[in-house]
Amino acid sequence: MRAVLFLAVFAVLTFFVACDSCPNNCSGNGSCHSSVCVCDSGYAGDDCSIPDKELSNGKPISDSVSMREWKYYHISVNNKPQLVIEVNQTSTGDCDTYVRLGDYPTKDNWDVRDLSTNPITQLVIPNANGLYYIGVYGFLRTSYNIEAITENDCSLECSGHGSCSVSDKGDVTCNCDQGYLGTDCSITAPVMHNNTQYQGSVAVHEWVYYTIENSMNTIEILMNQVGSGSQDCDIYVKFEGLPTLTDYDVRDTTTVSSHDLKITEAQHGNYTYGLYGFKGCSYTTSSSTYLSCPNDCSGSSHGSCHNGDQCQCSSGYEGDACESMSSALAAEHKVTGYVDAGEFNYYFFSVASSLDAYVNLYYSNDNNGNCDLYIKRNEQPSTTNFDYRDITFKTNKTIYIEDPDPEDQYKIGVYGYKACSYTLKWGLTSSCPNDCNGHGTCDNGHCVCNSGWGGDDCSDQVGTLHSGEEVDSSLTSDFWRYYTFQVVADYDVTILMKELNSTGYIWLYESPEGYPDAVEYEQADMETNSQVHVIVFTPENAGTVYVGVGPSPLMTTGTVFGFSLEAYQASFGGRRALQLVEVSR
Repeated sequence: MRAVLFLAVFAVLTFFVACDSCPNNCSGNGSCHSSVCVCDSGYAGDDCSIPDKELSNGKPISDSVSMREWKYYHISVNNKPQLVIEVNQTSTGDCDTYVRLGDYPTKDNWDVRDLSTNPITQLVIPNANGLYYIGVYGFLRTSYNIEAITENDCSLECSGHGSCSVSDKGDVTCNCDQGYLGTDCSITAPVMHNNTQYQGSVAVHEWVYYTIENSMNTIEILMNQVGSGSQDCDIYVKFEGLPTLTDYDVRDTTTVSSHDLKITEAQHGNYTYGLYGFKGCSYTTSSSTYLSCPNDCSGSSHGSCHNGDQCQCSSGYEGDACESMSSALAAEHKVTGYVDAGEFNYYFFSVASSLDAYVNLYYSNDNNGNCDLYIKRNEQPSTTNFDYRDITFKTNKTIYIEDPDPEDQYKIGVYGYKACSYTLKWGLTSSCPNDCNGHGTCDNGHCVCNSGWGGDDCSDQVGTLHSGEEVDSSLTSDFWRYYTFQVVADYDVTILMKELNSTGYIWLYESPEGYPDAVEYEQADMETNSQVHVIVFTPENAGTVYVGVGPSPLMTTGTVFGFSLEAYQASFGGRRALQLVEVSR
């Protein structure tokens, strides 16, 4: 009988032990003992489902986090002046950092956090004491190094590449050795030697950095993309700091394969030159520092350079760079000049006639030069203050001034969008350009085109397309595409243009007055971060709406980009005519 009772009790105990289980079976990250999970190293929580690694003072851990995923870490601190948590992203993406004493942080419960998009973030907890949990949340997928520092140890905080100082509050500041950057001196930026070629490669959305030591007034950076296939790298430069996509002193983001970036009036000290892989590239690069005269004295006709950095102006010119003509420019008298990127040269004239006036600027783009033309009455123009301008990529630009006032002085500004040499003149016009090519009549210097023709000289034939049908075309930096659209009153009009193989390189314009350009338009979509451009409006009157598709300043000479265009109106009138005219710009 006792034997039977013993067996029954044993069976019951065995049944309960067999049924003993742990939450979620410890998630496969631990073992179950008496209904309690004993987690493997690197995991925590009642069911071992929380990735949790222990941090040691000054020992970084490399890790990654997926989008909307948490990774946790912890460190025990015993009465330290401060705890510093540093997260250094090593790839594209973005993560946020949260810290909480005694428990895992969440988006709602935390002691300190950093939600910025900075690739290097640092959280400081003063008077640290206890068990701290750090949560890294993947806003976007990214890789990173995470480090906790509880001692003011320069060898730890400056990555062995700098010296540091400690403030009364315990804050540590690194003074990096030459060739290293960052708050912890962990970023490599080798010093470039003058006129020495360097080569390398940079991956998509990654950076490569160099240091340029400067004691001159001019820095010139050359970079050639030498790889095959689709590649594109951009140049960003910053004085005494690390350049980013949004924080820089100068940059070159053009799509050409050979870059020549010149920094004039450069400060003495260290510049950081960053190469960013927009699409990635292989490259060769070099830099040089030297003395030069400002704006190269605006060209040999304006002045000459003496003592390496001082301009001696020719008769009739003045200014530190001999950039301003001191007497009025005579009609039909050609002048030549040179203008650096970002600089202006100035001239002026007056008109003692009832005829219309024109100003013509011509330059060659053999060296990728690009000059813009600005005019302002009675004061020098700027890129934001002008009465007339032509900022297209045409190498032969003409601005017409109707009914000029003889009491006014017309100030001309030639601006270097890119450095270029040019020829400039102004004159009076009583005839029409190219005699309107036989497709129009001349009215006081302006062509009135016959039906079916358009453009300043009536050289562009107008075709007819249908409303609601998609128009496919392409564009270079030297051309605009123009369209007309017949509308009725009081019904919404939508004009939709989509770039086919670019983003922000083509812009959309509209005007009810005539063919629009980069200066004269009613509405425009000049978005640089979208392939889709839209204009919506409600016309008050029936008639013709003029649509222009033109190159943005991002487009460079020799590039061709495609686009599709559609215009339609919500009306009961059915299809509306959409007409095309292509005009050289």
